[in-house]
Amino acid sequence: MDINTISTDWVSVNALSGIAVGSPMEMQNKNSNLLTFQEKATKPATEDYSGRLVRYCEVYEAWAGSSEIWVRGATSSIFVNVQAVPS
Repeated sequence: MDINTISTDWVSVNALSGIAVGSPMEMQNKNSNLLTFQEKATKPATEDYSGRLVRYCEVYEAWAGSSEIWVRGATSSIFVNVQAVPS
């Protein structure tokens, strides 16, 4: 499933995809801009820019038991493909 949204803040991949927190999944950046991913139980602060930088077509993997997955774009555009991975 593709997530295509506009936001300058962190958004929950789990909430937008409907994939339960803690489920294994793969997320591919389909945006020409960098995306930053964070695994955290609560939403990161707006001024928090830490996390894993993922370039166009790169994949970020979340393993079974991970915290909630958050993403933000280098610009306001977030375009990512999300796939649940069988455990």
